[in-house]
Amino acid sequence: MVKATNDKVVLIVGATSGIGKAAALGFAEEGYKVALAARREIEGYKIATAIKLEGGEAIFIETDVSDVVSISPISIRWDGFRNPKNKLL
Repeated sequence: MVKATNDKVVLIVGATSGIGKAAALGFAEEGYKVALAARREIEGYKIATAIKLEGGEAIFIETDVSDVVSISPISIRWDGFRNPKNKLL
């Protein structure tokens, strides 16, 4: 895994399975700092930990995008993790 750089950050919603998980791991492999957002807390922390163990940077934000109140933690945690060059998937 390529070491994360401060100018490449991605937020992936639905990051604990399927395409979202594959995208998270792929972006981490390319050196992105990865913010994982999803409902499944245990799986989210497992993926974030796996990225960190490979030398990457990752955070997990538990959220359910179908619940407006649940979305607010994304912006709070994301602001401390992001920079001006962002991607949203």
